[in-house]
Amino acid sequence: MPRHFYGELAQTSEGCDLLSQRKIIAEMLSNCNNESLDSSDRAAAFWALGHIGCSDYGINRILSLDPSFVDALLQRIVSDTNYNIRSTCFHVAGLISRSKVGNRKFIENHWESSNLSGISAVVMPLDPSILFSHRDNTELDSEDCDVPLSQYPELRNLSSCMQGKPSRYEDDVLSLIAKVGIYFLNGIFIIVILLIISIYDKFLFLASWGCRDV
Repeated sequence: MPRHFYGELAQTSEGCDLLSQRKIIAEMLSNCNNESLDSSDRAAAFWALGHIGCSDYGINRILSLDPSFVDALLQRIVSDTNYNIRSTCFHVAGLISRSKVGNRKFIENHWESSNLSGISAVVMPLDPSILFSHRDNTELDSEDCDVPLSQYPELRNLSSCMQGKPSRYEDDVLSLIAKVGIYFLNGIFIIVILLIISIYDKFLFLASWGCRDV
C-alpha cells in the first residue's frame, strides 16, 4: 500500500506532536463523524487515521482524543448503511491492527488480525456472520438471494466454527487474503514502471531521429 504522509509522521513521537499541534488528528476525527460531508471526504479522513494508527504513537494519540474510536470503527464495519464507508473502515481496521495497541483493542472486541510482519494485515470478527448484514442490520435471507440459504444450513452454522481462538487454518486464510492484496499492489507498481520505461524509450527514439534531421 502506498505510503501516507501523515502515517510517516506518526512513526515518531515528534511527528505525532506536529500532527497534534496542527490539530490534524482532531480534524480527521471530526470529518469521520460529520454526516453532512461527502462520503469520499469522510473516507479520506478514515484512511488518514488508519495510516496514523499504524504505529503505537499514532493510535495512542487518536485514542487520547476519542477513546471509543476503535469501537465505533468496528461498529461501522458491520452496520453502516453507506457501503463506501463500511468497506473503507474494514481496510482501515487492518491498518490499525499493525500496531500493538490497535491489535490489543481488536482482541478486546472479539476480532482477530493476521499481521504479516507489519507489511499488511486483515481483521476479521470471531463471529463472521455479523459482516453479512444490510439495510436495517438484519442478516441476508432467502428473499435477498437467488439461492435460498435455507438449502445450505452449514452456512448458518459458520459462526460456531469461529468461536474462540482461530485455528491454524483460519489464520492461514487471513494471511493469504493479506498476501493477495500485496501481490496486487506490486503488480500495479510493476506495470506503471514498465509503462514509464516504454514512454522513455520512445522519447529517446524520437529525439535521436530529430538529431539526425538536424
